[in-house]
Amino acid sequence: APAGKVLLALIIGLGLAALLNAQSLQSAAESMHVGTTRSIAMALVKPVTTVSSLLRLDRPRAAIEDALGRGAREEAGVHTRTPEPQPTGSAGGGSGSDGTASPKPSVAPSAAIFTPTKDRKLALWVGGDSMAMTFGESLVAMADRTGVVETALDYHVSSGLSRPDFFNWPKRLKAEMKGFQPDVVVFASGANDGQDVQHEGKIYYYGTEEWNDLYRERVAVAMDIAGGEQGRPVWWVGMPIARDPAQSEIYRNFNRIYKEEAQRRPNVHYVDTYTMFGDANGNYSDYLTGISGKKELMRQGDGIHWSRAGSDLVAAEVMEQIAEFYEFPFKP
Repeated sequence: APAGKVLLALIIGLGLAALLNAQSLQSAAESMHVGTTRSIAMALVKPVTTVSSLLRLDRPRAAIEDALGRGAREEAGVHTRTPEPQPTGSAGGGSGSDGTASPKPSVAPSAAIFTPTKDRKLALWVGGDSMAMTFGESLVAMADRTGVVETALDYHVSSGLSRPDFFNWPKRLKAEMKGFQPDVVVFASGANDGQDVQHEGKIYYYGTEEWNDLYRERVAVAMDIAGGEQGRPVWWVGMPIARDPAQSEIYRNFNRIYKEEAQRRPNVHYVDTYTMFGDANGNYSDYLTGISGKKELMRQGDGIHWSRAGSDLVAAEVMEQIAEFYEFPFKP
């Protein structure tokens, strides 16, 4: 019957589409929170990716994306810029402080400090999860306008430090530090980290001390890789207060860990955005005074991510601190 043929064609079409798009299906399953639903999704996707790979049906999509200059990086929400060739040498350290009005970071003994010029630009690398997307774009734009800063932006949506099985930030940071060789690192992450994780065959439940200890280890590793042996300055951007009080408590816990680990490292400077995005009473507010001096919408619809105005506010604070440290002029 015609209806049966249509149904059969539809099933075949959906099956072929799944085989051609197997890697995206696998990525979606991997990004799910640890638990029964994720296990079922992974079990369903695995044979699809296996067959797709054996039949080489994953090649056409990869070839098209490579031709477009996208590849897997575009799927992850990544935007990068390549620096101009720079003379060798790295900048020094910062201080672990607890706020946006903190003192100028101290200098690690092995660091080399210089005043950036058009001939010797400051190499600034910005990265993180989705929190680094709009904020990173704002920071890059402000840095570029100085004329003495060369930038690279590398954000990965849905990534974080709690799930290296989905996206391995330590591995990524090592590659970026080696490839870009930045003088300064700015890292903003944490939006997705409040979830149970699996490590060495054991599930660590969020809210337990075991989870906190494991997360602290991962934060420490990321900070040390970003700083490198020379102790380059790292600006670690904390999570802002959220519209949902429960989510805010999760971010307060993260920020406590970020701050404490930054204080243990003379080159890491913690930026407190939680306080920055509270109102006069310390509560969440969609509208705050922006860099324009006027009340502006600071958040996106989820009550977590920064709007463009919110991103500009954080970027201006971070850029002002970097400019003060390296002694070059900056205006938002």
